[in-house]
Amino acid sequence: MKNREQMLKIIIKLIDLTKDKKIQWKIDYNFNKIVFPHQILQTAFITELEGKKLRLYSISNRILNSLMTTAASGFGDINEEIKLEMYDDDNNININFPDSIDLITLYDLVKKNNLGVDNWINNILKNS
Repeated sequence: MKNREQMLKIIIKLIDLTKDKKIQWKIDYNFNKIVFPHQILQTAFITELEGKKLRLYSISNRILNSLMTTAASGFGDINEEIKLEMYDDDNNININFPDSIDLITLYDLVKKNNLGVDNWINNILKNS
């Protein structure tokens, strides 16, 4: 596997390509990842770049509150992890990209582009 610095540069490149609309991400409705009961799988997005498949998704982890004071369920804070993977046709993961603040930027950009949030906001404000 390539070193961390190279993987981080690829994440930055993906942000730039996404901003410039040179790559398109789409929602992966078929993505099924086994998660623990305290985890919530958020929307997954996929794209291809130079013949390689990439998947970007978020997992929210409900952190168990040992004092059981914040909710009846005993769960407190939520910690979100953004994951970027290169995978093959059999859904085997070839590369797990390293954690990075830039993954949050990429996920937010992809989510914003795919879920139509800006269009919705503009339409609401235009009609008010």
